[in-house]
Formats: sequence, C-alpha cells, structure tokens
Amino acid sequence: MNRRAVLIMAGIAAALALAWLASRIEHVPEMEQVGYTGEARRNPYLAALRLARRMGLAASELKAAPDLDRLPAASVLLLPNRRQALTPTQRARLMSWVQGGGHLILETEDVPVSDPYADAVGVRRISTEREATKRGPVQLPHAEAPVQLASTALGIRTRLVAPDTGVRVRVETAWGLQLVQIERGRGLVTVAADLAFAENRLIGSADHAEFLWQLARSLPETREFLVWGRIDRLSLWQWLTEHAPAVLISSAALLVLWLWRIGPRFGPVAADLPPARRRLLDHLRASGRFHWNNRGRDRLAEAAREACLARLARAHPGFASLPPGERTAQLAAYAGITEAEAAHLIAPGTVERGAEFIALMRALQQVHARLDHGA
Repeated sequence: MNRRAVLIMAGIAAALALAWLASRIEHVPEMEQVGYTGEARRNPYLAALRLARRMGLAASELKAAPDLDRLPAASVLLLPNRRQALTPTQRARLMSWVQGGGHLILETEDVPVSDPYADAVGVRRISTEREATKRGPVQLPHAEAPVQLASTALGIRTRLVAPDTGVRVRVETAWGLQLVQIERGRGLVTVAADLAFAENRLIGSADHAEFLWQLARSLPETREFLVWGRIDRLSLWQWLTEHAPAVLISSAALLVLWLWRIGPRFGPVAADLPPARRRLLDHLRASGRFHWNNRGRDRLAEAAREACLARLARAHPGFASLPPGERTAQLAAYAGITEAEAAHLIAPGTVERGAEFIALMRALQQVHARLDHGA
C-alpha cells in the first residue's frame, strides 16, 4: 500500500470520527446570572412598583424631595433609609399627611445614625448581638392567612422598641421586634428595621410579595403606591448630556476651531542657514555695546583717546614734547576742530553724558581722518 492510499484512509477515518462526535453532542441551555440592568439596577424597588400596578394600584416613584409635599391622601409611601436630604419641614408635612389618612412604611436608619422619623413616632432602636427565639408565620390583622418570611428578610442586628400606646401590629423575628405598625390619627406608620423583603433581590422569595401587599392594604381606602427614591448627588455632566447636548456639541466645535486657529502651521522643514564667520568689527561693536550698557563710557573714551594720541605721536614725533597750550593749538589747527575740543581730547577726564561721549568720538574721528590723508 503506497503512501497516498494511507493518507486517504486516514482522512476518511478522521471525517467519520468527527461525524460520530457531532451526532453525540447535545446542546443544553444554561442559566447565567448577570445581575440587574437598566432601571432595575438603579431602583431597588422596581419589582414592588410593578407588583402594586398588577394588583390594581397606581404606582410611581418620587425622584425629588419636593414631591413629598404633594402626596395624595389615599396612598401608601415606602420611605427607605438614608434620607438625610429631607428637611425638618418636610418631615412635619409627612407626619401631617399621615394624620390625614396616609400610610407611611418607614425603614429605620442604622443604630449609630440619628433617625428623627422613628423618634417622632416613639420607636427606639437597639443594637443586638444575640438571636432571640425563632419566629413562626407572620399574620397581619386584616390578612386572610399568615405568611412566611425568609431568614434574611428582616434579620438584621437591630431590635426595635415599640411605644406604649397606639401599636397595631408587632412582627417578631430571630433578632427581636423588627416591624411595628402604629396608628397616628386616621393614618398609619409602619416602622421596619429593614425593607429587604420589598427589594428586587428578595421580593420573589418565600411570601415576601404577599407580605408587602398586605402591608400596602393596611388601610382599605388606599389607591396609590409610592416609593421615594434616594436622592443621588447631582452630576453636572449628566445634567448637561441630558438637557443641553446641543450646547456641548457647539462648544466642542468652537474649541476645535480655536485650537486650529492658534495652533502652529506645520510644513516642510526650513533649511539651516550656512555658518557665517563673524567680522572683527562685529566683535568690536558687540564689546562696545556691552561696555556702554554696563556704564563703561569712561573706559571706552580713555581707550579711544590713547589710541588716537599714540597714532598722532607716531606720525608727528615732536607733538608730544610741545607745551600743553601750543600742543592744543596745533591739534586744533591740524584736525580742524575747536581748541576746546582739542583740549578735551588731550586732557583725560570723565565722560558723564552721552552727548559728551559723542562729541569726543567725533573729534577723534576727525583726527584719524586727517592722519589717514597723511598731511
């Protein structure tokens, strides 16, 4: 059997094996928890709102504190903890609303945090570390049958202490008293140590949905179910993207145009200038400018005077031996300058002003010009 036949048989065997394996594979669906998304991720009581709508109540979420000032009379309000943004005036209005027939389901704050709402109805909070007796089914007075709550529904390390009067319902758990319902005027205040049974993650467990519905029906005339959402910190960027996208887009366009306007223009690289050798006169001019700017006028004047007189002495050797008066007169006649200029040129002295320096340099230049002509 040649090599080609062996390869063909091996290929056929591999194809048959793959076909057999494909016929034995079975597709089985598998559930994977991905967590809450969308509105359910933002609002932990979204399922409670939908339950109330399905049971025939109008249901909505209150997203701003001023909404608490316009509560309907025949309604129940679910008020979670972390409500420090509410003012004492709003708390007083809520209690007046309860007196008029409203039902407030209140979640207490943690023990270290002050809770004026629980204090207003006389409910105290105590931190407990030891479990109390196990509880059985819970039944509200108006409910037809008792309900069973999961161990995590109201099981936190906080125990409530109810007031002496006005208590309508008490719910005991393994941690002691966890829910108490108090009559206030024509309304009710239900104080719960924890509202976990009404949140999205636990409302479908045990009889939590039924228990929440029984609480909502504590007052027969209730027509609306309300949930107050916790006030999040206002984000300027979020507000701008939601209400002013055109302003953001136009501002970004103007910023790009401004950067393009002030930005450097890029192009071909300019060639370097050829290296140039400085002249001696350039160095002398730079040195003179340096001394002039650093108050070196006297030094420049003295150096120019000595150079001119030395050249004059070389051209006329007898000039240096003449008396001062005769030497001044001869220099004035020789260079065509006044005797005062000649005396200032010969006699060393300070140069205080720029005009004196310029006059001295002019006289020296005339002497050099006369010497250049050789006369």
